[in-house]
Amino acid sequence: MAKPDDLNEDGMLWQLFKAYANEDWDHKGEPWPAPAEAFLQDASAAEAAALARELQAIGALGLNDAGWRRLLEAAEVDADSLAPDGDLTGWAADLENRAKAAAG
Repeated sequence: MAKPDDLNEDGMLWQLFKAYANEDWDHKGEPWPAPAEAFLQDASAAEAAALARELQAIGALGLNDAGWRRLLEAAEVDADSLAPDGDLTGWAADLENRAKAAAG
């Protein structure tokens, strides 16, 4: 099981957030899950596994939808574009599953 120690301020989740914050990223405006698929397609298996561990560690901390919204807004990511229905914990779980699949 992932632990909070698995969180890295320069980790893969932060890399994904930086991609979203980059106005020139081609996939920024695409509906979910296209941005995740594009990001994971460019990631190595080890990077995808690292992303899954980071998301697992955050999940272990019990971050709820409001917490995810604050985290995303701090990273200048439009949370509503990821989860128009507000289910950010569902978004995170989906991203974790996609990362695990990409890791193999």
